[in-house]
Amino acid sequence: MTAPRQLPGQARRAALMAHALPPADQAWLLGALPPARRLVLEGLMVELQELGIPADPGLLDMLEPSASPPPAVTGVAALHALPARQVGTLALVLQREGPGVCASLLGMRPWPWQGALLQAVERDFADTVRGAAARAPAPAFEAALCNALLSEVEEATGTASRPPGLPLWQRACGVLRPIRWRA
Repeated sequence: MTAPRQLPGQARRAALMAHALPPADQAWLLGALPPARRLVLEGLMVELQELGIPADPGLLDMLEPSASPPPAVTGVAALHALPARQVGTLALVLQREGPGVCASLLGMRPWPWQGALLQAVERDFADTVRGAAARAPAPAFEAALCNALLSEVEEATGTASRPPGLPLWQRACGVLRPIRWRA
């Protein structure tokens, strides 16, 4: 899991805070950071020194309070809130993945768009999904499947930030490279 991306304002605030620390505490803090974050923070601290900004913790009080960004909606919550305009895209993604994945998804919980989804897929596909006995998956698999489906919908609508990759079921299971089965 990757750490949340730090916003520029937050990085500057962190640099001002670190700049106000005693040298021993600064060294400890910088040593505890991942290399990429350390480089950013060091660069901003050098900038503060070059500008002649005093190492005064009181300067932080003059800044507006830092409002942390709302957490990103992912997994089940994001799929639950799927906009109606994307249900057709989800239907295409699920038809590509197969009725088993669709049955697993619909077996998780009653989705607000479930009826619209079953109307959007091909009739034979919908009949197969309705006939499948899906049991609720483990919570970790549920979250992974929802995130993978959202990724597919974003990819299909051109809003994805990554190129096409592994099949959905492999991404949901955490596979890092394609599985090649031998006969």
